[in-house]
Amino acid sequence: MIVSQVLTSGNLDEMIAFYNDVFGEVEVVEAKDFRGNANNQYRHVKILGNDFFLMNDGEITDKVPALFYMVVFPENRRDELITLHEKLSDGARSLSDVKDMNFTEALYMFQDKFGLVWNFWSDAYCDAPVILPSMVMSDDLVGRIDEMKAFYEGVFDDVEFGEVSFLDNGLIEHVSIRLLNHELQVAETSVKNLFSLDSISSLNLGCETQEEIDRYSKALGDHYYPGGWLKDKMGVMWCVDWPGMIDLLSVANEQQEQAIFGAIMKEDPICIEDVKAAFENNKE
Repeated sequence: MIVSQVLTSGNLDEMIAFYNDVFGEVEVVEAKDFRGNANNQYRHVKILGNDFFLMNDGEITDKVPALFYMVVFPENRRDELITLHEKLSDGARSLSDVKDMNFTEALYMFQDKFGLVWNFWSDAYCDAPVILPSMVMSDDLVGRIDEMKAFYEGVFDDVEFGEVSFLDNGLIEHVSIRLLNHELQVAETSVKNLFSLDSISSLNLGCETQEEIDRYSKALGDHYYPGGWLKDKMGVMWCVDWPGMIDLLSVANEQQEQAIFGAIMKEDPICIEDVKAAFENNKE
């Protein structure tokens, strides 16, 4: 399963409280505070039904995430969307000057105070409010949609690319991409040196077996980092993860936590047996 993942700074419970005030009820599916580091938190939340893995192990930089989130409301509820936009933009960095990514003056794109980028749209064909994970292709990624399609079709067994629509300037206005369970809305921009895939937003690919971890890591990986992280050839950051690790961490003592983190802090795919051994060999 692929899930949107965010590495941000600050307290995640404050972040969730803010989004709860903006969007309404935010469901906290799972929560974990790691004993070894008071600032290291994990939260699995649902916002408007969309899953997010949140971790506060990152920093907000000047880089604007190229992976962003499109909030879509039914056209007859546009006033609600405008109100939501106003609340979510509190303390935000406006991206209204990115003309080919902004649809109306009132509902401009911005980076919120926690570092996430949001865009907005109302649609007569939308039945209920929804958040659509999205990606903007800029700089050297512009014009490479066919390469992206071929690459991901070679990685995943279940891939679907929708019909591409274009702006008058020839840039992609919209194409919908589905990788396994995860749908991603993709557009291009002519703005240079603003958006970056090397930022706080990424994709988490949960794998149930070592074979899956190894296969996806090898197929996706262009640059590898500790903790199961990698950057693929399109520049997208992934965490090829084993969900069972969170289950172990949820009941681990501090020594087990540190041993588990030590087991994954190498520039190789996560080894499930190493994680299990770290847990079993460090019981109090």
